[in-house]
Amino acid sequence: MPTQLRQDIYVIKVPLPNNPLRDLNSYYIRGKERDLLIDTGFNLDACYDALTTGLRELGADMARTDLMLTHFHSDHCGLYDRVSRPGTRVFMGEKDLALHRLAPTGGLWSQAAGLSLGFSPAELRENMSANPAVTAVPEHKTEILPLLGGDILEVGDYALQAVHTPGHTPGHICLYDAERETLFCGDSILYDITPVISIWPDRPGALASYLSTLQKMRTLRVKYAYAAHRQPCGNLGERAEQLLEHHYKRLDDVSAVLVRHAGGSCYELASFMKWQIRAASWAEFPVSQRWFATAEAASHLEYLWQQGKAGRELDGGVWRYYPRGIS
Repeated sequence: MPTQLRQDIYVIKVPLPNNPLRDLNSYYIRGKERDLLIDTGFNLDACYDALTTGLRELGADMARTDLMLTHFHSDHCGLYDRVSRPGTRVFMGEKDLALHRLAPTGGLWSQAAGLSLGFSPAELRENMSANPAVTAVPEHKTEILPLLGGDILEVGDYALQAVHTPGHTPGHICLYDAERETLFCGDSILYDITPVISIWPDRPGALASYLSTLQKMRTLRVKYAYAAHRQPCGNLGERAEQLLEHHYKRLDDVSAVLVRHAGGSCYELASFMKWQIRAASWAEFPVSQRWFATAEAASHLEYLWQQGKAGRELDGGVWRYYPRGIS
């Protein structure tokens, strides 16, 4: 059942089966000539049924509805092929669009990348077969148009400007109407969970970019900030401050782990970090959660390395990290 948040803005809760995120907030904005749908859910029947039921209850005509995908992760873009109709325009940030096109070839999930983090070949095979980020992707049949920072999507009374907010992904895009003090945050801001900030293949600087994005978001004049998961609305500036504090604390924690376990791989160092997950031990983490935890640990280790606070070396194809200048 769609929920009206404000005039012409609705949220459809799309369930994400067997996923700790629980659901996706898909936003539907009713316009005059064209409507806009923001994000879709995994390419799974349960997601499709919930999304299309919500759209049907809203009386949506997909032939006159555009799709904006905040980023290339499959819980956000998985269904764009299935819900698009002739006349639907689909948009994604230019940098993420390039990564999205790699997905069918496995470019983002290469075995070499996983092995360099310290995963075993068996774990990587299990992850590739079980992780919906790999298995519930779109069909890649519908053309996607690149959205650049500063581009504006006109939807009824809303003039939604694309704002490049890298961190969660390299080309993550938020939509911002300054006059109406409205921001659609995607995964850049989540209110009761923390967005995963993982390394980007061949694109260094994920955490540094995200910290800059949070600094930018603190300065935006926003009354209505709509997040992509869990609680849809909250205080943008306050949450940005909390997330900055979280990552600075995480850097301190990673530094302490690095001192105690010098020479560890990203995988090994992640196993000594604290994670909010219901599992008795690292070995009991679902392999998909080990993947995301390790990738997030890697982004913090990379940041410390870039800041000259950690050293690293490639040992048999595995990156190993060492403390440097950490007291």
